[in-house]
Amino acid sequence: MFSESFLRAVNCHFNWHSLPANGTAGGILVGFDSRKFEVDSWQNRNYSVSAMVRNIDDGFIWRFIVVYGSAYEEGKLDFITELHELRANWTGPTVIGGDFNLVCNHKEKSNGVVNHNWTSLFNDWINAWGLIEYKNSTRSFTWTNSQELPIMAAIDKIFCSTNFEQHFPLASVQAAARASSDHVPLILDLGLEVIKKPSLFRFEKWWLDRVDFHELVRSVWNKPCSFQNPLDAWQYKIRNLRKKAKGWARNVDAEIKKNKQNLLKEFEILEVFQESGRLSDSESLRLKEIINELENIWKMEETKAKQRSRDRNVREGDRNTAYFQALANQRNRKKKISVLEGPDGPVTENKDMLALAGNFYKNLFVFEEILGVRFDDSFWEDKDKVTSSENEMLEAPFSESEIKEAVFDSYADGAPGPDGFSFLFYQHFWDLIK
Repeated sequence: MFSESFLRAVNCHFNWHSLPANGTAGGILVGFDSRKFEVDSWQNRNYSVSAMVRNIDDGFIWRFIVVYGSAYEEGKLDFITELHELRANWTGPTVIGGDFNLVCNHKEKSNGVVNHNWTSLFNDWINAWGLIEYKNSTRSFTWTNSQELPIMAAIDKIFCSTNFEQHFPLASVQAAARASSDHVPLILDLGLEVIKKPSLFRFEKWWLDRVDFHELVRSVWNKPCSFQNPLDAWQYKIRNLRKKAKGWARNVDAEIKKNKQNLLKEFEILEVFQESGRLSDSESLRLKEIINELENIWKMEETKAKQRSRDRNVREGDRNTAYFQALANQRNRKKKISVLEGPDGPVTENKDMLALAGNFYKNLFVFEEILGVRFDDSFWEDKDKVTSSENEMLEAPFSESEIKEAVFDSYADGAPGPDGFSFLFYQHFWDLIK
């Protein structure tokens, strides 16, 4: 046990709580900075410490759970049962992390030897409660037995619920130096101080449901152009359309958000009247109209979230917005580069990583002296050479039918090209753009 005087000496601003160790196993210490968080309550269980937390700056309430899973076979089932109970009595925003002493699959252990019963039960718990794991992108394993031929495993993990992930979409996990411990410290960054980069233009699928977007595309594309070369004309028009669409989308987004807030307020007022039985026929009709309008907005939000998630396996229309948003955020975390290995060791600063990457590709594509090696004309046999007719076919300009076939055979909802437009846009407006 830690004495109160010792913990105050560590940090006098922290609200500390602990679960005593059981012999040499277990033992949990949790602390919150009282200047940033209010802890409403603590709860100790056999394998965990839970805290109901309120953020001082925004009043957001969430649950923080730290676990220390049983390292012994006889305690693992009790531990997994406790994990289920912890989620069953609170389904609000939650972060749960610690030493689970469990892995999800054989890849999370260096020797590949796992107990499939425990991995199956552990994955069942994760899936049953729809938890998202904050993956550590820099380390494959978080624990080692520190032997000469070490066994390593990823038993330290941090999970969150989808409603927590929605509140902190930029959250990510980084690993710190292990030093003298046999565990790798995991640091959860909620992403509150990330510098926002300029937003890139991206065509949104839901724009196709707007009549004014079709009018915008037609007006830009039918505008006279002085370029004679088709490629130059296309580039000129697509640049103009991108510029116009970006401003149009910003205004429409703001309008939709404002309209949604007003509809929800009006709905709440009418619903209160309905509960007291004081709703007129016209007000009842208006209530239905509001629900229909909100349904259209929710459908648009789901379409937007699915497009950003790039999930091809789940269909729109089942209110999967939270799932799609979580998937998109998980993708963004995977794409985030927090460290690069340089010649003098790890590099973590943005400007240093950019310089390192730039120098790497400069050296990769640097001019190399020609060595003077060439094939003699007789090296290739006639049967290996391209015939005149084949050469004409290869050098012939692309036909409209070939271009159309390539465009329409491509996945419509895939990632957009460098111009920000996906194949869906070109498929939808083919007759206008061709």
